[in-house]
Amino acid sequence: MIDASMTIDAFAIVLALWQTRVKYIANLGTLTKTNHISAITFSITMFSYTRIPQLVGFCSKFYLFFVTLSCGAYFLAPMGVVTSVIGC
Repeated sequence: MIDASMTIDAFAIVLALWQTRVKYIANLGTLTKTNHISAITFSITMFSYTRIPQLVGFCSKFYLFFVTLSCGAYFLAPMGVVTSVIGC
């Protein structure tokens, strides 16, 4: 659910920017000068995709591993952590 909301947020920002002067990825650098709120929101969304701590993506993954350990799947949780580190 959290990943879906991050994806919707990222596509909504890109579609909103498509109607302005930002047409290419290289032009995202000028976004901070033209629209501060969109730049901050887009940055938080992209950092959340990388699962940086204290953001939503990290919290969802941390909760998933916590539930895995509380269910008694002691082999599955470390495997998830290892594949998560390798995947980043």
